[in-house]
Amino acid sequence: MVTPGGTADDRIRIRVAELVLAYLWPIVGRATVVAKREVLYMFPFGLASWLWGTLFIDRRNQSSAKTAINKESKAINEKQAKILFFPEGTRGEGDNLLPFKKGSFHVAIESQGIVQPVVISKYHFLNSKAKIFNRGHNIIHILPEISCAGMTKEDIPALMDRVHDLMQAEYEALSEESLAINNLGKSL
Repeated sequence: MVTPGGTADDRIRIRVAELVLAYLWPIVGRATVVAKREVLYMFPFGLASWLWGTLFIDRRNQSSAKTAINKESKAINEKQAKILFFPEGTRGEGDNLLPFKKGSFHVAIESQGIVQPVVISKYHFLNSKAKIFNRGHNIIHILPEISCAGMTKEDIPALMDRVHDLMQAEYEALSEESLAINNLGKSL
């Protein structure tokens, strides 16, 4: 269970996410982020997230989360903006991406929008188990867009697999490159 303020590991991952979003914002343009409600209570990131328009959802209440996301996706389409999702939910520490959650893909297909995969190399400078947060560099790569035009809900599993496979291959390549940039022979 995550208490208000989150665990130390959650707060470190949020700080990394904050830096990634600061990098992406000028590139992706008008956008909002979808995050779990617990992020709202992680000061100061939660307050900043609320101020820039993050949509906070209760992942334990699927009906409420789905309603909020669908409502937001309609508003986003009207404003010709984008919704940013993190399909893993929480970043894993291994060499493989975690399985994706379906919510973002439901929204992309329902809105007949675009999936814009963004891959971030492994956090070689972060070792949650040992509570180590060193200096280091990440690589962020924006992959080509994938249109959902003409797709239906039956296409969700295939779309999820396609995006996951593309992102996994890029994650592995970027993580290897990140090792070299950080002058590391292997991950912490």
